[in-house]
Amino acid sequence: MKKRILALTIVIVLAALAFAGCAGGHKITNISSDEYAIVECPDSANAGDTVKVETCWVTDAAVYVRINGENIAPDGWPGGEIEFVMPDEDVEINVGVVSMGMSADLPEDEPEPDEDKDGGSGAEHNIIDISDEDYAVFSCPETAKAGETVTVETYCVEDATVYVRINDENIAPEGWGGGEIEFVMPDEDVEIKVGAVSNGLA
Repeated sequence: MKKRILALTIVIVLAALAFAGCAGGHKITNISSDEYAIVECPDSANAGDTVKVETCWVTDAAVYVRINGENIAPDGWPGGEIEFVMPDEDVEINVGVVSMGMSADLPEDEPEPDEDKDGGSGAEHNIIDISDEDYAVFSCPETAKAGETVTVETYCVEDATVYVRINDENIAPEGWGGGEIEFVMPDEDVEIKVGAVSNGLA
């Protein structure tokens, strides 16, 4: 009888230890401003685990991956699959895009650009997104002054061409796969439409 009790006690202890190991996992919280920046990432992991993250990829830009504020992506990294070792704490992961030549370790709250520096000196006008896909435009201001340089960030596609139409005029170069593009704000409201067509189509 004592042997049975001892064996049962050992089983219970081992089960408790196993449960404790599973319960010891830490949360991985996605705080990226763009919900499509991370393609795949687990919600939790145990300390010491190798965590694989799959991000969006971009052209003519670089993708950063910040784990608790520290960028783990190499300079000029275009996105894809990356790994990190889970620390013994919850982590926040932030994935985004910066222009080539800019630091991926910029603070979260970057200062607003100087309007005069961008040449914006006219009246302010609206920028209206009329894209068919609500995730085609990652980042675009809602207003800009006439003469101001406006930066637009779009989704990226493989084996296709992304177009960016400003008041029905495409400003993207032929064969462009998406990413970051600029235009000068005219002295009127504009409608922006972003989409993708198969290579070789207009």
